[in-house]
Amino acid sequence: MSLLIRNFLTFASERKISPLLQISCKLTEFQGVDTENNMDEVEKTTTKRIKVVEKAKLSISFYDTAWVAMVPSKESKEKPSFPECLEWVMENQQGDGSWCHNPSYHPLLVKDYLSSTLACVLALHKWKVGQSLIKRGLEFIEANYWAATDERQLTPIGFDITFSAMIELAKEYGLELSFLSKTLDVLLQKRDSEVARCELEGTEAHLAYLIEGLGEKYKWEEISKHQSNGSFFNSPSATAAVLFYNHNPQCYDYLTTLLKNSDNTVPTTYPSKIYSQLCAIENIQKLGIDDMYFRTEIDNTLDKIYRLWVQRDEEIYLDVNCCALGFRLLRLNGYDVSSDALAQVSEEEYIFNSAGPQFKNTKTILELFKASKLMMYEDEHVLEKLEVWTCSLLKQQILTGAINDSKLHEEVGHALKYRYDNLNFLEIRWEIELQKATSVQLVKASYSLNDNNIELLALAIQQYNICQSLYQKEYQDLERWVKICRFEELNFARLMLLNCYYTNSAVLVAPELAHARVSITKNCVLATVVDDFFDIAGSKEELENLVQLVQRWGETSTIGYHSEQVKIIFSALEDMIKELDAIAFKYHGRSVEHHLVKIWYELLKSMMKEATWARENAIPSLDEYMENAYISFALGPICHVTTYFLGITLPEEVMVGPQVYDLFKHVSLVGRLLNDLKSFKREREQGKYNSVSLRVLHSQGSMTEKEAIEGVKRDIEKYRKELLRLSVQKEENSPPKPFRELFWNFSNVLHYFYMDNDGYSNPKNKMATDAKIVLWEPISR
Repeated sequence: MSLLIRNFLTFASERKISPLLQISCKLTEFQGVDTENNMDEVEKTTTKRIKVVEKAKLSISFYDTAWVAMVPSKESKEKPSFPECLEWVMENQQGDGSWCHNPSYHPLLVKDYLSSTLACVLALHKWKVGQSLIKRGLEFIEANYWAATDERQLTPIGFDITFSAMIELAKEYGLELSFLSKTLDVLLQKRDSEVARCELEGTEAHLAYLIEGLGEKYKWEEISKHQSNGSFFNSPSATAAVLFYNHNPQCYDYLTTLLKNSDNTVPTTYPSKIYSQLCAIENIQKLGIDDMYFRTEIDNTLDKIYRLWVQRDEEIYLDVNCCALGFRLLRLNGYDVSSDALAQVSEEEYIFNSAGPQFKNTKTILELFKASKLMMYEDEHVLEKLEVWTCSLLKQQILTGAINDSKLHEEVGHALKYRYDNLNFLEIRWEIELQKATSVQLVKASYSLNDNNIELLALAIQQYNICQSLYQKEYQDLERWVKICRFEELNFARLMLLNCYYTNSAVLVAPELAHARVSITKNCVLATVVDDFFDIAGSKEELENLVQLVQRWGETSTIGYHSEQVKIIFSALEDMIKELDAIAFKYHGRSVEHHLVKIWYELLKSMMKEATWARENAIPSLDEYMENAYISFALGPICHVTTYFLGITLPEEVMVGPQVYDLFKHVSLVGRLLNDLKSFKREREQGKYNSVSLRVLHSQGSMTEKEAIEGVKRDIEKYRKELLRLSVQKEENSPPKPFRELFWNFSNVLHYFYMDNDGYSNPKNKMATDAKIVLWEPISR
């Protein structure tokens, strides 16, 4: 997403930029719940939104434009080398005399406005133009100079160094700034202290990034080693400052290319096309509108970026943010990218001792933390180290209140709290609300999508509310189904319809996945009833009867029902399978009844084995337990069956093949072990065994309960890594992406249930709130 609306305050204060225009638009109202007509309307509104990702670019920076405007011509020091930048400065002063993006004026960003305004005043004065503009600019600075030493203000990186240097330059030019004398003394002390600290600590990169603040005092032999692609840290202002004091052909070439490729405007950093495109992609994905509207454009853009990644393009590899975000999006979208690309930044010391200061902000640390969560292999030590120090640092910043921007503070807290338990629909809701609140209160962030941000946000809200209206109707139909099945007559059964539906709809978000949502919910409800029947209410004869009815499918009349309870359960199962088979036939052109029955039979056999162990007080080995338990966890009917309803037609050998089964097995192993961690104490009291208690029991006293728990956690991590790999990597003969994503998304549901306790059996208060959000609370405009 471009950096978009969120995190504006921190981003604006931590980069040498001014904020953009205030968002002044009213989001389109969504009228009614006529789903089909409204979906057509949404599609019409997107026809003009062409190449949103490809055209994503940085906005103009007043500060950087002013410094480029000050660069003298190679032929004559009396003429500007880039007059178009000078013209832009003259044409873009605000009514209050400042050069900032009014009406986005924010009371905590006055230092940034002062810096941009003084730079523009200097550019005009240097070339002896715009005297009236200079006068009004100085009046703005005089009215607001108090902010330069106000500790409550958000301070752009290097402000104490660069602003004091510009004051000194203004005095050399003969500009009257007597009101800044005392301020200058304070800033000069801060500058000298900061420069001395950097020299003592050997962090020349920090000073190289702030060349414009050093004047003629910088040591070229030390600074020059930080030049790459003609620029210094891709900063136009720093590069222009070199030309302001010294001739350097590479710097000229860099700025000339920048202006040519940026339509004669100057962004805060260049090159930035790849990063802007990655940000745009992330924004579209987080708003939940990628697959419906932008899938082709996103895929094409990622293909191009991957080719540049393989070629080790400097724009990617020299920018920590671009590299971390590129790694994350490419890996999540199935591209083969190695975490070795992040090896240099896996050490905390690199970021704080070597990297330029533009990469030391909270946003960068957060981006690296998110990248560290994509471990897919056992030996990804780069990501392991990265996770440790970024997590620790972000937690420290949260605890100490070091993050001034409330929105960034919220995002960091959100990232630290939710690891693998994100439900897509709730995440979309969270992102929309975050962007919506910021768009109303603040301004667009420094990276924009050519003013498409608000249009995208309106589209996301519209789609969210359309989906929610569909969910409400589906849930009402499922409530009627529960009554028709007579489940309420089974006094022992947990009827977990709400839990089953809202969590599954939250990961099967798209409107066209209605059959998948119905399948996964009905199978989930029925599997819970059957699980309770085997655990609590069923006699040996009843359980054997139910297993036999499924084993000899179609012979109900000759087998009969041992009890009314068996009849209710089997009748519901039989009707559901026949209903789902009829729907699947429309997708695949063949009956899948035999496969659905087989999946259910395997589940019942595994449950029967566990019931026999309990009845006979048998103690299985850990391997025996796991080989059976991942099936008895009941994700066969819940996940495996649902693959028939994802809108993709595949031959039977794929649907029943090893690739899909491997996905099912790994998500089941993760779910079973998560459940065991939260239930082993309760089950131990009931005389049952699971993977925790069996480890301790079979160790013959050599393993403590705590060690057993840690062993289970390591196994969860191992299976989760492999599940992620299976879910995102494109391999020969692997199932289509929607198949793979289903299993990964359902693993998030399992983490959601079991992160704190057994939230499936004993729903948490938060879950009731989340259910309400998913089903009954539309997003207002």
